[in-house]
Amino acid sequence: DCVFGWVGREVASDAARSRDARETLAAFGKRLTRDRFPIPSLKIVTEGSSQARYVVSRLAPGHVDAEHEQNVWFPPIAALAPEARKKLMASFLPTEEPSFALWMRGLGLRIREAGDDDVTLAMGGGEVGVGFNTQIV
Repeated sequence: DCVFGWVGREVASDAARSRDARETLAAFGKRLTRDRFPIPSLKIVTEGSSQARYVVSRLAPGHVDAEHEQNVWFPPIAALAPEARKKLMASFLPTEEPSFALWMRGLGLRIREAGDDDVTLAMGGGEVGVGFNTQIV
């Protein structure tokens, strides 16, 4: 188990702000994990660093999903022009980590589009609809 803190490039460029951000993240991380056992490690990463690339490639590797799945799970991507989308997809690091959709399929669940605003996960006879506003129907 690990908790990640993220220091953005703009904050990291100022030594005093970076130090303050790291101290704040460390204190917040300790508060978040104080009642957990085993206590997860805390890693604070800076945008653009190798550690940040590690985090980004593993947190939400939705870029490995099919285009229609990306459009459902990340609606702003659907609005991108083809060249902008291609550039965005090329900016992600290669990963062997499964996306949420791949992980769900690995559990024997199928994901089908139920409309522009929701996705239905079906297993056996039951279905669960998950909307982007996190309502479960």
